[in-house]
Amino acid sequence: SKWKGEALVELVKALLSKNEIKAAKTIMGEISSKWKGEAQIELVKALLSKNEIKATKTIMGEISDPSEKVEAQFKLVKALLINACSQV
Repeated sequence: SKWKGEALVELVKALLSKNEIKAAKTIMGEISSKWKGEAQIELVKALLSKNEIKATKTIMGEISDPSEKVEAQFKLVKALLINACSQV
């Protein structure tokens, strides 16, 4: 249902804010496809903040919605550019 989907996405966000990535991934398994994309974007953001590029790419491969995939790709490219600039 709509409320369950929204609640699960909020739970994923809360877990990610506490750095509970493994728990967030577990909860994501319970989210319907309609809401999964939003949760995956949140996971991508959390992984990028920890510079977990390989894990980010894995999650991005699971995103089915084209617009959400583009958003995730944009965030990945941005993180890679920031990382590259900080090493110069």
